[in-house]
Order: sequence, then C-alpha cells, then structure tokens
Amino acid sequence: MGLTAKVMCNFGFAGCASGMVDVFLASARSGGPAINMWLLYLAIFSPTRKVGIGVERGIESMSSRNVVGYNVLKLVRIGLVSLSVVSVLLLFAANWWLADLLTHFTVQYVFLSGAALVALTILYWFKTLKPHVVWFVLSAGLLCFHGYPVANYIVSDKAVRADEAASVIRVMSFNTQRGNTHYDEVKNAIAHYDPDLLLLIEITPALLKALQLEEGYPHHLVEHRSNSFGIALYSKYPFEHATVDVWGEWQTPYVKARINTPENAMMFYGVHTVPPVTGSMAAENVGLLTYIVRQIAPKERAIFAGDMNNTPWSHSYRQVFGQSQLQNANPSSVIGTWKPELLGGLLIDHMFVQNAGVRNWMKGVAAGSDHRPVIADVALAE
Repeated sequence: MGLTAKVMCNFGFAGCASGMVDVFLASARSGGPAINMWLLYLAIFSPTRKVGIGVERGIESMSSRNVVGYNVLKLVRIGLVSLSVVSVLLLFAANWWLADLLTHFTVQYVFLSGAALVALTILYWFKTLKPHVVWFVLSAGLLCFHGYPVANYIVSDKAVRADEAASVIRVMSFNTQRGNTHYDEVKNAIAHYDPDLLLLIEITPALLKALQLEEGYPHHLVEHRSNSFGIALYSKYPFEHATVDVWGEWQTPYVKARINTPENAMMFYGVHTVPPVTGSMAAENVGLLTYIVRQIAPKERAIFAGDMNNTPWSHSYRQVFGQSQLQNANPSSVIGTWKPELLGGLLIDHMFVQNAGVRNWMKGVAAGSDHRPVIADVALAE
C-alpha cells in the first residue's frame, strides 16, 4: 500500500502546483477571464484587507506574531480548499476507482480538518488575526463529513466477545514486508505472541530460512513469489486439507485450509490483495475479496485474514463485507496497521470471523516491517 500513498502524494502536490502556475501564465498572456481567475485566487489567499477574507491589515504593517499568524491562516485556507475539492470527489466513490482510492485516507482528513479548526480557534482566541466565520464553518463541516464514517465504524457491530472461560486459539496475520532484513526482530515477535495459526505475507526464502518455524509449526503451506505476493500459513494443528489457489489477472495467491483444532474444525482463508492504485487493480482487489467471501458457507466456522489493501471507509470495503456474515475482530481501533506514524496510517490489515467469538484483538510490533501484525484470540467452541 506504500505505492498508494506515493501516488496520492504525487497527484496532490503536482496537481496543486501545476494548476497555480497555469492560472498565472494564462492571466499574464491573455487577460479577461484568466485575470478574473487569478483575482479569485488572490481573494481567497491574499493577506491584504482589500482582497483577503477576514484579515485585518496588510502584511507590510503586521507584527512578527501577526506575520506567523498570517502564514498559518494562509496554510489553513489552502488546506481547507484542497480538502473541500477532495470531499466532493468522494461523492463519486461508488462509480470511480480514483474517488474510492481517496476514501482510504479518511482518518488523515479527520486529523487535517480537526487541526485546521484548532488553528483557527487559536488565531481567533489570541486575537492574532480574525479569520472569517466561513473558514470555521468549512473546517467544522469537513470534520463532521469525514468523521462520520470513522465514528460509524467504531460503533458498528463487531465480532461477539468470547467468554473469559472459553478455550481460544491465537491467530496472527503479519505482512513482514519484502526486503525486511530484521529477521531476529520478526522471530522474537512471533515467539512473543506465540500464535497457534500464523499467516505470513510478503515472505522471502531468506526470511523463512532465518525464522526456522518448522519445529514449532509442523503443519505449514508456503508459496514463494519473486514479487511481493509470497504467502505462508503455519499451524500447530493439522490440516485436513490446505491449498494455495490463484485468482485474477495478477494471479494473486491466497491460502485456503481446513484445520482441525482441539475445539472444532474450521476454515481459514488468508490473502494479500493488490493495492487499488489503477482501475484494473481496484477491480482485482474487490473481485478477489468478494470471491473469497462468497466461498464461505453461512454455517461454517471460518477466519478470513490478511493484508487486504482496503480500509473500512471505502465503498469497495462496504460492498464486500457490508452484507456478509463475517464479523470484524477489531473492536474499535481506527489507527492504521500500515505506517501508523503518518497521521494514523492506513487500516488495511484485517481479521474477520464467522460463527466464532473473539476474546482479545491487538496490533503487534512492526519488527522492521512497514506493517504491524494483527493478533486475535478466537473462540471456536459450540
């Protein structure tokens, strides 16, 4: 999903810069409507009283504190206008893959609109400047608009909480990141969480050789790939049957196994989907997730886990999981499993259960990866 972030950053900054330059050059060459566009830009972002919105006096007469305040206000304005444009695009997420891609950054939009509202309040409170009320209304509106799907996810139905006395198996799904050479950290993390079922994603032969998991996990299934889609399932319990199947144009591998646990037999599905950074890859992403979900029989005990490159705020996520019987093991966390240090990151690693309860759910240590593992204690008893 790192590719998704890079695409979005390049799209946003390049688009904003080139657009401003185009307006300036057009106004210089032709005049007329182009000059009007340039004046509109100045009306939004200029520091002077004549063309600015809500700034008391020109920057030339400002104190040093007011100069800082003006620069903050200018940045807030640019951010709010840009975020407003993005918000309008999100309305087309059901029919346009690029708009749906933008929905994955909803947590970041909440952070940014909240920060803008705080900055405006500070500027007004300390009388550094007097931002126009339109900016307060816009920032508050954007905070509510983007905060709603996050709040709705927090309060939505999740997996049934298992009784403390119930017998559980621990399941761990971990995208170790291809190229990660922190083998000892990965090995220590696995030993610390001690899962009964372990799904490893983006594996390499060097990583598996260093981990030497076969002794603790006598039942295992490994699919090596030259790209980032190698996948492996390690189990302390015997497989009744286990396969690695492939799907779609990208021949994306996914794990399908029936496992005999001490409590009950269960089905396990593990996946690493392609990131939805083009129209065809977005279709591949939702297509594979939908295909796996439809394989799970309604009365079957099942666990579905992996790096799904999809967040709960997207239309495609709701399209796949909204009508299924699968329940998210995550009780309420909205902070991402991928690069959470980047304004909360992206919540793209998931674990779902069906006809089972969950006692505990947690995110583990990254151990050199750009992802954090997802761990859950799942109760399979009658």
